[in-house]
Amino acid sequence: MNPKPSLTYTMKAEPDKNPAKNVVTSMINYKIILVGFYIFLFVFVFTILFIQINDPITWVLGDWLVNYSDGGFKRRGLSGNIFFVLQDLTGLQLTFLVFCIQVTLYGIFLIFFLKLIWDKLIGPYFLTLVLSPLTFLFMMNKPAAIGRKEIIIIVIFTFFVYLLSKKQLDRRKEISILILLSFSCLLHELIVFYIPFFLLALYVHNNKKVDLKRWGIYLASVGIPTFILWVFGGPINQGSSLEILNSRGVALEGGIYSWTVVAYQYIWENLSGYSLYFVCYLIGVIHFYFFASMRLNLGSNFLKLYGFAILFSIPLFFLAIDWGRWLFIHFTLLVILLGSCLEYSKYWQDSTIKPDRAAVISLLIILPLNIWSVGIHSKGLNLDGGVFSVFSKIPELIIVF
Repeated sequence: MNPKPSLTYTMKAEPDKNPAKNVVTSMINYKIILVGFYIFLFVFVFTILFIQINDPITWVLGDWLVNYSDGGFKRRGLSGNIFFVLQDLTGLQLTFLVFCIQVTLYGIFLIFFLKLIWDKLIGPYFLTLVLSPLTFLFMMNKPAAIGRKEIIIIVIFTFFVYLLSKKQLDRRKEISILILLSFSCLLHELIVFYIPFFLLALYVHNNKKVDLKRWGIYLASVGIPTFILWVFGGPINQGSSLEILNSRGVALEGGIYSWTVVAYQYIWENLSGYSLYFVCYLIGVIHFYFFASMRLNLGSNFLKLYGFAILFSIPLFFLAIDWGRWLFIHFTLLVILLGSCLEYSKYWQDSTIKPDRAAVISLLIILPLNIWSVGIHSKGLNLDGGVFSVFSKIPELIIVF
């Protein structure tokens, strides 16, 4: 009698993905590159912020210290009075308090962005988005843009997307986000022009469903306070701003308090330089679309909503001259959102650097990105990007320390 055939079978062994093994290979990893880059970026930002607090004509410090004490209710004025209260409570200098808040915000942003993408499959194509002159390299190329109030928008959006991605946005946290958005409008009206990115994030992380009622609540959270500011808010400087700051130990010379340029006239007078921003934007769109088409399946509605986000922000480009900053915010919010859409990866080795076709293509993308930079205003595209910019500033950083 023939024996019955065995029902057992041999399973195909799963590749060994224990990060404790082959330590050298696991360290050659895109996540390690990102961590190293962000540590360097944070040190760079910290240094620039330290330089700025001792600059009497900096626009950055003055913007944070706009206050209601000079003339009453106005746009951006809440932050100044918050710092006044902190100074009265602690006895610390205003410049040091602003510096601490700025450093904290940048730290929160970088930490939550890393937490957002840490369990994702990080590849060379995503690295090209991070190393774009329209995203993180913008801060290195144009240090004068560091410390501006858009960091508030970026921090809130990063935290918001993190909660969505991790399925942690419950009702209580969502109400807190809406309150933060309304509150932020009193710190800077800029938030209203970028609220469509929050709607885009809701769409992506809500099974690509359109929830008009929910979207309306988000629009109202920034629309109402912005309308109140527009109707009842007074000018930023009503005659006593510099004197009030001087009495509190801050001696500023103009900056935001003496700005009288009419934006659309300035743009028209420098039209040749501003036209180059369209070139920068086109490069950015092609670059990001290339990544999305290679790695993500977001669908046509995503592109329509992104188009809506661009159209929604167009008035900002007529109201203010810092077109480089506006593009930086656009593409930074976009890279945060795309990062949240990356494929989940259980294993560290999935993000190991490999000498493959994708790595070569990414290197060929990154190298040209380090040739040019985006100007803050007036000059849309400059041939002074990336590596050149950083190394040219090293002597300045050495002098500071």
